Amino acid sequence: MVGHTSLSFGSDYISFWPQDSAGKKDLKVKRTHPGHFMAALQEDIRAEGGRQPITVVINNVNRIELAKHIANLIANKPSYQLARNNCSNIVAECLEIACGSGPSFKPSAHDYGKLGKLLGRGIWTPNEVLRYANELARDSRTLA
Repeated sequence: MVGHTSLSFGSDYISFWPQDSAGKKDLKVKRTHPGHFMAALQEDIRAEGGRQPITVVINNVNRIELAKHIANLIANKPSYQLARNNCSNIVAECLEIACGSGPSFKPSAHDYGKLGKLLGRGIWTPNEVLRYANELARDSRTLA
């Protein structure tokens, strides 16, 4: 199972999915799909078969810039592309804007076996976003 990445910020919930369904076949042809934002965490939990989320709290964020970015995302809904603009890309971008620093590593889909080899490096996955969020949370505690 690949997993999913989302972000809660104030009353905003950012969870990006394809409007239709993107499968392995679409990955091979790099097909783009209309994007869709889920409205609430409970929708995501249902879509992920009841799996409960892992939560990382990051205290020091630029709330103004993040709020502007989220408003822009919602107003100008991006296209979904499984390998290059997926749920993890959207959340990683939000984290970088919110915290003003990128990850200490280059994201990779290495933890997905054959699929990971096909995707290669530079691909954001839920595991890589979790790693990045944990870095930011650790740095946030250091600064507080």
